[in-house]
Amino acid sequence: MHFEGYRRTNGAVGTRNYVGILSTVVCANEVADGIARQVGGTAAFMHQQGCCQTPVDIERVNQTLIGLGRNPNLSSVVLVTSTVWFSSAWDVKAPPSGRSQRAFQSRENVSRPL
Repeated sequence: MHFEGYRRTNGAVGTRNYVGILSTVVCANEVADGIARQVGGTAAFMHQQGCCQTPVDIERVNQTLIGLGRNPNLSSVVLVTSTVWFSSAWDVKAPPSGRSQRAFQSRENVSRPL
């Protein structure tokens, strides 16, 4: 049998080869969605969590985003955050299974690498 999938560096395999666009906070959802709508081969992952979370809630969101980023159907990940949510992108930026990953801050319609 021949499997036409994508083997990842950690040995996992995926049937898709998307770039994941992950929003780290609700106010970055519009930017993440805009990227995914304009760039083929991407998939946006957004949530409704904002800046007024407890540390326990922040950790839960970060671990969820890390899990999404490690999905074998993603070839790489772009994290989109807002200016006020700077630390979350760094917490989530742990390399997911040896794949490339970049984090961007969105500020007044301008994105720049972290």
